Amino acid sequence: MQRFLRPGFLAPVGGRLWAVDEFWPVAAVLDPHGGGIERLVSYRELPPPPVTDSRWFWGWRALGTEVGLWVQPYPAGPIGLINERGLVHASYSAGTRLQAATTAGAWCAPHPSGEDRPDPGHWRDNTANMMLIRSDASRVTVPLPRRARQFRPGADGEVYVLLDERPDLAETWMRLPADGSQPQPVPTGEHSVPEPPALRANGFLGGGTPWHSPPFRNNPGILAGGLRWALGADWRRSPERWAIATGHEPGSNTEQRRLQLGQGSVINAASADPYLWVAVRRQRRNNQYARGPIELVRIDTRTDQVETMVPAASVDITERCWALPAKPVDADSYVEYQRHDLANLDVEGMGELRAELIRNWPETRVQISFTHTDYPGLRLHKVVALFDEFGRQQPPPHVAVDLMASYASGHWPPAGDAVDGILQI
Repeated sequence: MQRFLRPGFLAPVGGRLWAVDEFWPVAAVLDPHGGGIERLVSYRELPPPPVTDSRWFWGWRALGTEVGLWVQPYPAGPIGLINERGLVHASYSAGTRLQAATTAGAWCAPHPSGEDRPDPGHWRDNTANMMLIRSDASRVTVPLPRRARQFRPGADGEVYVLLDERPDLAETWMRLPADGSQPQPVPTGEHSVPEPPALRANGFLGGGTPWHSPPFRNNPGILAGGLRWALGADWRRSPERWAIATGHEPGSNTEQRRLQLGQGSVINAASADPYLWVAVRRQRRNNQYARGPIELVRIDTRTDQVETMVPAASVDITERCWALPAKPVDADSYVEYQRHDLANLDVEGMGELRAELIRNWPETRVQISFTHTDYPGLRLHKVVALFDEFGRQQPPPHVAVDLMASYASGHWPPAGDAVDGILQI
């Protein structure tokens, strides 16, 4: 089964830009100014993320520094340092999550209170302590009075953390020195703490809105070509996804540039001044049952030229991925159970419903086919995956609810998009 790179993260590492796959343990090392792929790097020694629909929380984090790429496949999973030859070392996370990376190393912390914990058995006495893992694999425990909920890298290897609030205490920032020594309280003041990193350039798959909005205080945009850039889908063209990038003056926030990036959603972006690299998922509409291919485009901020540098589904990574496990012994029974369940959907206006299995494990899908009173003479098709990329069972969530919500909100495509009497939704 052939697999292609889907770069969900863009991370500057040294003088290069790494395009990190959103699921498989593979990264492409790019020359950000020349534009070519120099090599592919694999780190199959690390375990895969769990089966999940919430990859922004349960999946990879990938943060670049001068010495390499720090990665963690899931909360409480091992934290690895990757260089151009592969995995340098992996460290036990002690239940923490990779939160920031600086020249000092990888800064890891328990999740802020109130967040779901991946496995309570991995947590140590509800500790608030952070951990610094250095590039030589040594580690330092940094004590904190209570858990941190924001993390901002400093210019000299330190990290600034905002502690969990308490009703009887004011907002408290702490500076954690790069040598792992005693944390220092930060004087109150807007300019005492570095500004937050741009959400689409910090190595995290964001769980927020995909829609474009100008830079603002908690998301200042990506600095390139003397402007701060905001990226996302143009909300004025909803429900379809059309990606745009806007450049704004750093002081006034006045929009100076507006560039079209084509159909799709912005996944991640990073600056390589005067260029801005953007990962765009080429998917016309949002579809939680399918993860479309990702393309890398580059904006030249001097000329506003938008150029496709790495086309979608163009980089074969098959030989660098994890080997598939054995097919689950109950796979055939499982897919028939799901097919039968989906064959009994009940959605207003639906008729002549059929649910058929297509493809073979691990790519088995159910193709739902039906007529609808608002689409006379057409059959509507929806394809639902039953396994994740690693061949593990991933039951589809609330297909009937999704169909009804998409129909009610006008997110089904127009009848004119049908091909040979079939409309894909």
